[in-house]
Amino acid sequence: LRESTMLMLIIGMSLLYAYVMSYLHISQSAAAAIVAMQLSKWVLLVTILAFVILLGFFLPPVSIILMTAPIILPPLKAAGFDLVWFGVVM
Repeated sequence: LRESTMLMLIIGMSLLYAYVMSYLHISQSAAAAIVAMQLSKWVLLVTILAFVILLGFFLPPVSIILMTAPIILPPLKAAGFDLVWFGVVM
């Protein structure tokens, strides 16, 4: 019961975090800044996956996906990645 409660709180707070970031346009600004860097598509992919691995040390996978999706999906679309295959890799 404790573990389930902890995971549900983490998931709930990550949804709230994603909503607040979207409401304040932080995720859109961060995505625009990443796209403006004009990184190579492979450098972008390696950087995002390294960041996800780093977050994986501290958070469960569902909350990582919910918190990072609004920020990393627009740059991946702009770089021309297929998002289905990115989901498989992630």
